[in-house]
Amino acid sequence: MLKFVSRRIMFFALALSAPLLLILLKTPIEATTRSLAMPPGQSASQSESVTANPKGPYPGIYVFFDKDPLDPAEYPYHEGGHMPFYWDDIEIEDDIFDWSIVDNWLERQTHLGKPAGVGFSLYSGRCCGGTRIPRWLVWEHEETVVRCDALQWPIPRYWSPLLMAEYREFIQAFAARYDNDPRIAWIELATGIFGEAKPSSRSEWSCMLNAGLTEEVWIDYSKAVMDYFAEAFRETPVLYQFAPVYNPETSSIRQRRELTDYAANLGIGLKHNGLTPDSNGAIVDNPDKSYYKAGFWDPFFTWWQDVPMAWESYDTQKCVDYKTGERSAGITMWCVYAGLNAHADYFVFSKGLVTDPDRAPYLEFANHYLGVELDETDSVWVAMREHETLPPEFETSDWFPYWGNFGLWLTQNDAVPGGRSVPDWEVTEAKEGRYTRRTDLSTGNPSLYFDVEDAWLYENAGSPVTIEVIYLDQGSGSWALYYDAGDDADKLAGTIQKQNSGQWLTRTFDLNDAYFGNRLPGGGEHPGSDFYVRSAGDDTYFHR
Repeated sequence: MLKFVSRRIMFFALALSAPLLLILLKTPIEATTRSLAMPPGQSASQSESVTANPKGPYPGIYVFFDKDPLDPAEYPYHEGGHMPFYWDDIEIEDDIFDWSIVDNWLERQTHLGKPAGVGFSLYSGRCCGGTRIPRWLVWEHEETVVRCDALQWPIPRYWSPLLMAEYREFIQAFAARYDNDPRIAWIELATGIFGEAKPSSRSEWSCMLNAGLTEEVWIDYSKAVMDYFAEAFRETPVLYQFAPVYNPETSSIRQRRELTDYAANLGIGLKHNGLTPDSNGAIVDNPDKSYYKAGFWDPFFTWWQDVPMAWESYDTQKCVDYKTGERSAGITMWCVYAGLNAHADYFVFSKGLVTDPDRAPYLEFANHYLGVELDETDSVWVAMREHETLPPEFETSDWFPYWGNFGLWLTQNDAVPGGRSVPDWEVTEAKEGRYTRRTDLSTGNPSLYFDVEDAWLYENAGSPVTIEVIYLDQGSGSWALYYDAGDDADKLAGTIQKQNSGQWLTRTFDLNDAYFGNRLPGGGEHPGSDFYVRSAGDDTYFHR
């Protein structure tokens, strides 16, 4: 657990539909250290604490498919490495296992001081290796696969009683060797293709359905596999890769809620393998829908306080602008904001994201907040953004996106009279301008109000507070910061005169008398605010 003597608030303001980020930072005077040099068989309890987060050890960024491990001395903004292995490479004969491929890789990770995330897969698709259940099992028991198309392409018959029994034995052997191994931070639970929550590619679904794999059978099989992992792994966290669903006959996504709820109730964590800065179908907030809380992002907000949470993303596929397809470093920043906003413990990022020097500041920011709890964090923040409605040329409609800002324990409140912001997008070509909010003098809304989570800081008795604001230096007007001080509930911290440089700038305010007792105007779910910014002369865009 970290100990702190002061608090620091960073309030960043940007100008393009980017979120306004407010960070309150407490300066640590003592931090725990950790060691990965524990020999196999020695538990973490026999050594020093590995993490302040009780949900999972070693939170941070892990390198996806870290086959040739990156050196953290060269790329410091990652915590560990991730590697998927395959059942058929391990169980070479019935109940005869060769773990050397796993052990050798773990040794290379440990040599670099890196913890590991480990997974296994039963099926890697037509692109990447095909069926990965043991070859001896297929040769001796043809009923363990489904043959599709004229090529007789084999796909695991997941629901085969024999296959399930053998898979359970493999999971037990895997856990007997690696559960509570201090080198391993977490394990990926594998159900379908690439370990994820569908049996195969969509083009193969009709073949699987004809072979007997209904949605109900898939759900029952998935729950059984969760039971296998839960009974086998008593110490090392397990992550269920939940994002896709198998619906061969219906478009319902109820399955996602049912299976993530089942996993989390077993203590199994959740991992989404497609982090993006925006998404349709993210948050289904209509309780009248049968798929209420079954969106892509819903499970994070339902279960983040109870089990470990992880995202996966790649520079070539996922961490892109959903509207333009852009894969810039700036979009990575918004992906980081989105993932942290969902209280992630782990990011699994491709090497292209981790090794790009332009992305280093966002990786550093991510590592600072991954796995953090309210009573541990040294700062809170909010980034200003809003979902951008798709233009007419996109032949689809907006459907349950994530609305509002991204942040952790700092809220910008549009319900305050005079404090309604205007969202905007692509205000500048800089990353901060992709999403943003501004004041709106023309409608009598010159201010943006902010409320710090009371459980983090309330009625402060003297700890210093720093607020950092990122804003767009555009126009000839000014903006000012006001805050709830001990002797003045509406005290001016300072005024910033804009110079019309067109750049996103940062201004810092050091406050020695911040009280933050919610004595400024509030609205909605927030009866009071702790500080606000006010524009004069012209409007101001804020980022973070």
